[in-house]
Amino acid sequence: MWLNLGRNSINYIDSSTFENERCLTEIYISGNKITSIEPDTFSVNVELQWLNLNDNNITDIQPSAFQTNSKLTGLQIAGNITASINPGTFDNNRELKWLNLERNIISYMKKEDQQDATIRCLLLTSVSTCFGHHYAHLQENKPS
Repeated sequence: MWLNLGRNSINYIDSSTFENERCLTEIYISGNKITSIEPDTFSVNVELQWLNLNDNNITDIQPSAFQTNSKLTGLQIAGNITASINPGTFDNNRELKWLNLERNIISYMKKEDQQDATIRCLLLTSVSTCFGHHYAHLQENKPS
């Protein structure tokens, strides 16, 4: 089951917004005005596999924002104004294969802090600096 809330001028998502939608596997919230992702925003969405937060105004992603989303395979956060990815943000996302961070202003993200994720595709186009470079080595990830 999926939900598309794209281009609705949403600026805030309360932690109880999706509490009655536990079976959602895909959520599209692109093209809104969201500024942050709080720790419990998607906590009840344990079946969530794909989340699109592209083209918002997200500056902050709490480290535990996706903690309960262990089935998450795709996360799109492109086109925001995120400056850093906090240590441990993807620790419980071992199924995460696709992470899109394009068109952000990321200046800090240590690969050691994200080592539990098995990211296969990391998009960083137009990101200021990430891992100290404009690219990331993904060769130490486990194959699917």
